Amino acid sequence: MKNGMRGLLSAGLCALCFAHACGGESEGDGGGGKDAGSGGSDASAGGGSAGAAGSSGGAAGSAGSGGAGGAAGAAGAGGTTSVSCAPPSDVTKAAVCVLLQPEPMKFLPTDPKLDGKGVLVVQLFDTAQVETADGGEVPAVATVVLPTPSSDGGQSEDTLANLTQQPIRFDALPVPSALHARTLFFDDTSVLASPVDFPVPGVWIAGIDLGAGLSEDPPLLPVAATAGQGTEVTRKLWALRKLTVQVSRAAGVSPKGNGQGPLGVLVTDKAQVSSTSKVFGTGVLPCADVSGTQKVNVGGILFGTGPYWLTAVLDDYGVGSNDLSGALTALELTGGGPKIPAKNQLTFAADAYAVSASIELDLAFDPPDGGGDAVSCGTVDAGGD
Repeated sequence: MKNGMRGLLSAGLCALCFAHACGGESEGDGGGGKDAGSGGSDASAGGGSAGAAGSSGGAAGSAGSGGAGGAAGAAGAGGTTSVSCAPPSDVTKAAVCVLLQPEPMKFLPTDPKLDGKGVLVVQLFDTAQVETADGGEVPAVATVVLPTPSSDGGQSEDTLANLTQQPIRFDALPVPSALHARTLFFDDTSVLASPVDFPVPGVWIAGIDLGAGLSEDPPLLPVAATAGQGTEVTRKLWALRKLTVQVSRAAGVSPKGNGQGPLGVLVTDKAQVSSTSKVFGTGVLPCADVSGTQKVNVGGILFGTGPYWLTAVLDDYGVGSNDLSGALTALELTGGGPKIPAKNQLTFAADAYAVSASIELDLAFDPPDGGGDAVSCGTVDAGGD
């Protein structure tokens, strides 16, 4: 997930360099949580199709009373809605208008990275998988950057509300078998000047299929475009919220090693950990020391509204993320396998842009066979045994 999602950020940065004066259509994106998106009941005349199910297993939305289907629900995939989008200037081509619906959020005016002011990048591609084998991306068919960069390359900011008030129009588009629209809003515009490891809080995303949670190289959702016609599709714009988790070791739980090593936190859609678990939040510390009574803070991102469960794993012996040998974890063992304790259910306000939580590591797994604990945060090389 980490490498693939990083491509989203690099693409947005590159888009600032070759902004085109153009403008789009869309569908709802899969969002976090179990609430299904419902079909729209106020669509225009015609037979309405049902909205798709929510990303975490909610029931499908009901059909609209007319039109092409309802707009996306709070966390569902939603149906396509045909609304006003003027025909293209060239009747042999197509026009697409992208109407964005940001999820409600309580911005933090004193934090420039989370204040709701930034730069919006909307792009159309002719493929659902835009990342290339070398880590780059295929060229976009069209790109819009708002606010429009100045002639000298300068880039100003505007509020998310202003930038998404009107549909973003793309005119005179070629009509391949499918188009795919992607939107990135950079609330944290510092990443535009100094690229950082993605994902980071303060980036908003739309047009990406996140029905399976945060995954490696998720595909873009398709956009229907018809020659000689203009089509508008509404898409939900989702925030990567700021997640801060304080991690400590529960009293009476002794580490099998020295209590130092790589530490990761995960937010999942279910308490029982299995191959079907979906990740909706993550954070990593390259090395954390929870020996004694020490506590550490792990920063990360959180997507969607839940319900979610929070867990953490300290790789005490440096054996890697696919092996719990010697690990300190916030898990319990059940007949069905590892489970996140009920006390670690993560609750937060639906409009919370910054979410804080605390968690204790209360289960130590047996160490790997024949291995000593060579991982120490005080050494230059904190590799495996």
